Amino acid sequence: MEAVQSILAIVISVLSSWFTIFHRGTVKMTQPHFFALLPEDSPFGGWLKFFVRTLVFSIGQLGRVIESMYVIFKHNNHSIPFHYWMYGATAELEIGSGLFVGHEGVGANHHFVPTGSLSRDDLSPGQYEVEIMASLLGDRKPIRLQHFQFNLGEEEATALKNGKDKAVFFVWDRDSKKYKSRIDQRPSKGRSHSVSGSGHGPFAWE
Repeated sequence: MEAVQSILAIVISVLSSWFTIFHRGTVKMTQPHFFALLPEDSPFGGWLKFFVRTLVFSIGQLGRVIESMYVIFKHNNHSIPFHYWMYGATAELEIGSGLFVGHEGVGANHHFVPTGSLSRDDLSPGQYEVEIMASLLGDRKPIRLQHFQFNLGEEEATALKNGKDKAVFFVWDRDSKKYKSRIDQRPSKGRSHSVSGSGHGPFAWE
């Protein structure tokens, strides 16, 4: 009986070590409480930036390395990729060339810009699906960190198209379980003119 108990203790110890120390696990992301659509000027015309702040964390003690992150908008059977990724505090934005994510997580601002021909004029009113994807070092296929929906109204779409000094904010409403939007005026003086998201915009998190 004692031998069986000893064997069980060893097995439990090995399994605990595997799941808490040696197992790499995967990476997850908390649901964004806030995100925004921000018009940006560039040498190629008016582009659109997707901004979100959230927590990314590893479920394994060893942590994982995110090689790249990107966002996909889905609307009317079309996919709109945002492949240019930057992250970090306002004054220290980094081009997304890798991010180590530990068990305790990394809370950061993330900026995504389309690398194709999408401009803010291409966004029409309606329901949008958002997928935030990540490629992890050592994995063959990217994983989906988050998936949510939002509605872009006529007024918001018009504001993005016609007013480069305006942005659309979305905040999660717990009662309706939906993202509620509002149009916010962006001061034109000192506004960032970099499509990369240089961190020098009028808002503290830009």
